[in-house]
Amino acid sequence: MESVEVIGFLNTLLEAERAGAKVVAQFMESYPQGSEVMIKLRDVQRDEARNCSILLHLVRQAGGEPSHATGDFLHKALAISDPAERLIFLNRGQSWVARKIPEWIPKIADIEIRNTLKDMETSHISNIKICNDLISLSK
Repeated sequence: MESVEVIGFLNTLLEAERAGAKVVAQFMESYPQGSEVMIKLRDVQRDEARNCSILLHLVRQAGGEPSHATGDFLHKALAISDPAERLIFLNRGQSWVARKIPEWIPKIADIEIRNTLKDMETSHISNIKICNDLISLSK
């Protein structure tokens, strides 16, 4: 069983991923069906949704109760109207997760949770690159 602090961190990630999944779903509506931007955002959104599912499992595995909240990121991101600025803001959220995971890995005893979070960090780094490419298409 992990510490209360680790479970709290996992729930913070869950809330952030939940917000990210909702944000990207909303952003996708701004682009034509089948467009390159929309297709790539759909992949990012699937990643965010998959991470939510993974984090639900990890919180339970760590002995905690999953949060049902959504991070503040959602409202802040949806207030941005410019497509390029939205993607830049999305990348800030992705970068936050990619920075926080390595800070917490040494505090986590469960090797499966550690490895899963490392994979999640890698997916965020990949999604940051995708969004950086999309930012140039949106300008």
